[in-house]
Amino acid sequence: MAKIIFISGGARSGKSSFAQQYAARVDSQVLYIATAVAFDEEMAARIAKHKEDRPTLWRTVEAPIGVDRVLARAAEPVALLDCLTILINNILWPLWQEDDDNRNLSSMENTVMAAVDGILNTDYQGILIIVSNELGMGLVPENSLARFFRDMAGWANQRIAACADEVYFMVSGIPMRIK
Repeated sequence: MAKIIFISGGARSGKSSFAQQYAARVDSQVLYIATAVAFDEEMAARIAKHKEDRPTLWRTVEAPIGVDRVLARAAEPVALLDCLTILINNILWPLWQEDDDNRNLSSMENTVMAAVDGILNTDYQGILIIVSNELGMGLVPENSLARFFRDMAGWANQRIAACADEVYFMVSGIPMRIK
């Protein structure tokens, strides 16, 4: 089982930068697992900025889903998953769109948690750094999809944090080690 480093925090709190610095301190051979999809110009610009900020020697695999399969084949001593919250979105959004009238929230939850468990139970033996957003510290979202997404992210974060060897919470660019 991998040694898990979990980094959570709000938007623009410095999570990705801290994760990249952590990974670079551990080893120069890093597998960067990118979950974001460029669904509009603004997201494409965010992705481009993330690519620009990464060392060019790192191997990048774009995996909007199926992160467990990527980790199972990874040879690098460090893998950085950025980000769990986007992965959850990539799993939930198509399921949410399938049937507006007969949504099975329990089934959706099981699908997301199976993906999380797949990451946690992979045979990857290196250091796995997981970045995720903390969504539960603001207002209650106004619509059911946003509330369900927030809840799924919170439950997934709890599951990852419980298994993690180290947990950091980012505030204004400052990492606070909480586990």
